Amino acid sequence: MDARALNIREGLRSWHEAGLRLVFKADFPAAKAAEDARAARAAAAPAPAPKQGAYVSHETPATPKRRPAQRPQKVNPRQQPAQPSAPKKTAPPPAGPQFPWEEFRPKLHTPSRTVWTYWDLGDDFGENPSAERRKLFAAIIKNLHWPAGSITFWPVSAQHRGFLLPHPGSFWRGVREAEAQTVFCFGERAFQALFPGQDFTPGIRQKNGMNVYVLPGPNAMLAGDKQAKLVAWNGLKSFTPS
Repeated sequence: MDARALNIREGLRSWHEAGLRLVFKADFPAAKAAEDARAARAAAAPAPAPKQGAYVSHETPATPKRRPAQRPQKVNPRQQPAQPSAPKKTAPPPAGPQFPWEEFRPKLHTPSRTVWTYWDLGDDFGENPSAERRKLFAAIIKNLHWPAGSITFWPVSAQHRGFLLPHPGSFWRGVREAEAQTVFCFGERAFQALFPGQDFTPGIRQKNGMNVYVLPGPNAMLAGDKQAKLVAWNGLKSFTPS
């Protein structure tokens, strides 16, 4: 006798004896009850802890992906746009009275063996030169008979608001440009511009590596001072242009 037949209800025994062993039924009460019981137990039981090293997937709300930081693109120095150049700094205009170099420069004859100057030459280089002083020096030069290229005039003073002011620096600049080796300084005021604080006496002085002939001024000679004329003439004749 089949031992499993002992558990079969009487209403199904005849089917068992006829060879029926399995019956499929979706809504079988006993099977459904057993399945529900297993599901209830599984829901009540705590979930087993994941084993060490096991992969556990947890779904989380989707978060926006972070864009990778972009590295600055290398730029060829030749391809870089030209940067605006900084404005060039210009030197501030010099303060104080200025020597009119550009205005006077065309009257400086170069090269010249000697440079002649006197205080009022700053006026005579302007628009209203003294006719008397021009005639005086023209007569002196004519009687000296020096060769061409021996003499040029250059002011030691310049006008500023109706007054003549000394400009020794610009004077010596003109002397260098003329390549002169000797200076003839006529009169005390011109002498004081070149040798400030020194006593005015006719003779030969040394300045900037050259001889400076100190002679009486044109105003004294024009006033009829015979001694001034004699001293000036003797000083000029003592010089021999080389």
